[in-house]
Amino acid sequence: SFIQQEKMLSQLNGVSVEVRSDLDTKRESQCDENINVEVKKLIEEIESLRKFTAETQAHAKDTEADFNIMKRRIIKFQTNNEMKSQEINVMAELVSKEKEKFNNLKSQLEESEKKKRNRNTGLEKKITTG
Repeated sequence: SFIQQEKMLSQLNGVSVEVRSDLDTKRESQCDENINVEVKKLIEEIESLRKFTAETQAHAKDTEADFNIMKRRIIKFQTNNEMKSQEINVMAELVSKEKEKFNNLKSQLEESEKKKRNRNTGLEKKITTG
């Protein structure tokens, strides 16, 4: 009977080992499934980030291109302003010279008129006294 109990015990142990082994296999399988689900989620997230990165890079390139266009426009505008400023300075100088000529001519004319008046006044005195 002891031997029979041993046999039964060993058979139970065998069944127990098989059940444990089967449970371990099921647990491993469930873990593998969970891992696969997580890996798929991570892959999807990585792809989403790659897509976002590509879109962001494209947007950055567009923004940089727009920035470069605006920079060229500003430089052109500044250059035009500098040219206009130089033109204005030249014109102001010309106007100043013309004003100086005008003032000289004006003073010459005034001097000439003064002499003419003095001459006329002298002639009138001669006529009236003479």
